[in-house]
Amino acid sequence: MIEDLKKELVAKRASLESTSEKESSDEDLLPRNWSKAQLQIKELKRENKRLKEGNVEDILDAMRELPVVVTKLKEVIEKVTHQTSTSASNWSTPTASVDSPASACVSPEVVSDDMVSLVPGSDVKVPRRKLNCLRTANLSVYIGDLAVLVYGRETLSHSSLTGRQSGAHKDMESKPQLDNTKLEAIVGHALSKFPNISIHDVRRIIRKKCNNESYTNQATAKKTV
Repeated sequence: MIEDLKKELVAKRASLESTSEKESSDEDLLPRNWSKAQLQIKELKRENKRLKEGNVEDILDAMRELPVVVTKLKEVIEKVTHQTSTSASNWSTPTASVDSPASACVSPEVVSDDMVSLVPGSDVKVPRRKLNCLRTANLSVYIGDLAVLVYGRETLSHSSLTGRQSGAHKDMESKPQLDNTKLEAIVGHALSKFPNISIHDVRRIIRKKCNNESYTNQATAKKTV
């Protein structure tokens, strides 16, 4: 029993000495790690200061150059304005006017040397430039504007698709029928442009366009009175 007790005491003593040595080793490492951390912090502070000073210098340089940039920008604007006014005066004549994009797409009165048939072999022709500028994103808008380009707003407002009296407005006189040759050209062109629609769809859109133009024309006349 005495021998066992001696062995147990020796083992505990060895364990305590090992723990003491480990704690001593950790305490020795702490000052070294702290010193390393302090050096890294100082280095980071120096780098931050250097970056700030560099940004300030860049900003100051940009501010010094700003007046020169503004002066050059004014010169460019003056040149562009002068060139635009000169071009406008050169193009303006007593018999010519500059059309806006919208009017260029819908006005049937403008004469152009470059006329194109709506369908191959058709005698119904429109200015190529105005046909190309029609909006194609919406087929209803495209066909309606095409009808205006071919017939004109005045004709559409005083005409109907079939020339027959409307069943919903029997008290009103029937309107003249739209020119059938032009109508067939519009239908053929629309079907080639939008393969997924039918003849019925095209005629319905044109009928609606006639009604809209008629309503707009009547509203304008009332305002004038």
